[in-house]
This record gives sequence, C-alpha cells and structure tokens, in this order.
Amino acid sequence: MDIPSYIPMKIVDEKGFLTAEWANIFNQIISQLQINFGNEGLKPPGLTTDQINELVLIAAEGAAQAEVSNSNIFFDTTTNNSTSMKTIINGTLYTFTLT
Repeated sequence: MDIPSYIPMKIVDEKGFLTAEWANIFNQIISQLQINFGNEGLKPPGLTTDQINELVLIAAEGAAQAEVSNSNIFFDTTTNNSTSMKTIINGTLYTFTLT
C-alpha cells in the first residue's frame, strides 16, 4: 500500500477549501484504501505453500530480503482455508486462526 507522507503545510486556503496538495493526498489515500480493502476489510496477500516456505528459508538465513517477509500476514492459497493465516517472525513460520 502506498500511503503518502504527512506534509507540514497549510491544509486549507483562505476560503476554507483544501489546498491542491492536500486534496491530492486525500485522493491518494482514498484510492489506496479502495484498492487494498474489500467489502469485508483488509485482504492479506495470497501465497502458495511453496512461496511461503521459500520466504521462511530467506528469513531464517537472515538475508536482507527477510524484511520483506518478516511479520507480514499471508493467506495460504494452497490450503485455501479462509480462517487460517500465516506469518513469519524471525525466520519462524506461525499459523493462527481468525475467529
């Protein structure tokens, strides 16, 4: 998700309307929320079991790419269990159930 950074500048103009910069920021935020959230809420990325296991190996080796996978939540598309999510923390794979 590409959420824009805070810009320390005036939010509204003299007439009380959003400045062009802040209108653009709100448009970006709304667009990202619409792309990344479904009607049911946040959608974790779907990965196959093989892809998740590969990320576990990368994280366990302490490679620079581990930051990409560490602490992210994944949906295992191979098992296709919608209540079971997986995460990798410090090279260890954890599975948890949503209730």
